[in-house]
Amino acid sequence: MGLSLRPATEGDSDRLLEWRNDPLTRAMAISQAPVPPGDHERWLATRLADPATLLTIAEQDGVPVGTVRLDRRGAEAELSITIAPGARGRGLARPAIELAVEHARREWGVTRVTARIRPENTASLRAFAAAGFQVTREGDELVELARAARAAPP
Repeated sequence: MGLSLRPATEGDSDRLLEWRNDPLTRAMAISQAPVPPGDHERWLATRLADPATLLTIAEQDGVPVGTVRLDRRGAEAELSITIAPGARGRGLARPAIELAVEHARREWGVTRVTARIRPENTASLRAFAAAGFQVTREGDELVELARAARAAPP
C-alpha cells in the first residue's frame, strides 16, 4: 500500500483547508461550520508551532490522501483523521491511525490514544475499531474511543 505520514508544512495549507471544508468532512466533524481561509491560516500556524501537536499528511506512494493530527496531553494523545475526498473507500484510515498511534508511543511515550467521533460517522467508527480502539463513552453527540499505545493488533 505504501502509506506513510509526513509532517505537515505551511505549503499544505490550501490542501488542508480544502479537505476540512469538504461537505462530508464538515458533516462528520465536531465543529461543522465552514472554516474561512484567515481562520485556517491562524489555526495552522498555531498547530505547526505547538510541540504538543503533530499534524501530518498521510501519503500513499507519495500522493497526499489525508491528514492525521495528534494532540498530546500528558501520557495521552487525542487522534483525529480526515481522508481526502478522492481517496475515501480505499481502506486508508486504519493504517493511518495505526501509524499515528505508533508515533505517539515511540516519540512521545504516550500510553493511551483517544478519539472523539460523531455517532453517525460509521466509517470512522469502523476504522478505529479495526485499529484496536474500544468505545469508552457513548453520547448523542460524540462517541469516545481509546486504545493503549502498544503494537498494532494482528
